[in-house]
Amino acid sequence: MITMLPLHRRINQMKSCIVEAHVAGLGSIINNLVIWLHEANAYPRWTGSLYTEPGEDLWPELFLPIEIPKDVTEIVCVHPSQWLTWRNAAELYQGKSRPTWRTDCNKLWLDNFIPVPPCTDFVQRFVDELMPTEKKIVAAQIRWHGHSGEQIYPHKSQTLEQYAAAIGQEKPDLVYVASGDQHSLDWLAARFPVICHPTSRRSPTRDTDFHRTEKQTPADARHVLEEIMLMALCDVLVHPVSNLATVALYCNPTLKSVYLP
Repeated sequence: MITMLPLHRRINQMKSCIVEAHVAGLGSIINNLVIWLHEANAYPRWTGSLYTEPGEDLWPELFLPIEIPKDVTEIVCVHPSQWLTWRNAAELYQGKSRPTWRTDCNKLWLDNFIPVPPCTDFVQRFVDELMPTEKKIVAAQIRWHGHSGEQIYPHKSQTLEQYAAAIGQEKPDLVYVASGDQHSLDWLAARFPVICHPTSRRSPTRDTDFHRTEKQTPADARHVLEEIMLMALCDVLVHPVSNLATVALYCNPTLKSVYLP
């Protein structure tokens, strides 16, 4: 009879593994891989994502390929701790756990995640045309109302008025808005000088999430990665609990975080 070790025992003994994508947004997939990279030589094989057809690997659509050694056969998916995501991220934002998480994750990001040229070229063009270095740029990352269950108690999504107040406190010259919906983008654009990703798909309002209603594609994933990279290049990030915000904060460990509980 084959005896299976408990997962935590297997993780402790693991030196190398292949990390599959789970069915979630790109930020969650990235953060899950980063968690595994803290403990093992983790190699991405992102088949089964919501952005690709069954069997297609999302990784090379976004990052330069990483060859998986032939002797690596252990396959994992979602890490059991999830300390970098879900409500646990609020502890990180507030400095209540892992005080060096941003610099630790930044090293793993730089060593393992090299975005493909179409993404880096787009970001460079956007920066050259719309993000002058002499301007103070505040990024605002806005999520749909259904994400409230991921927030800490009392589990409510943040109002646009709360975003506006936090943005206003920073006295920005420009506001980069990464919004999953068009209404929030328009609402902020009526109050601040706003720039945004020109081709990201958005739901009409915060009441729906197009990830759940529209078939996602590799192009959608590339747009998400570009949004993360652009947020990371701003001076300040106003954000709730969000996988995308988390990635942006360790992509640039000096990015000021303004967390909205």
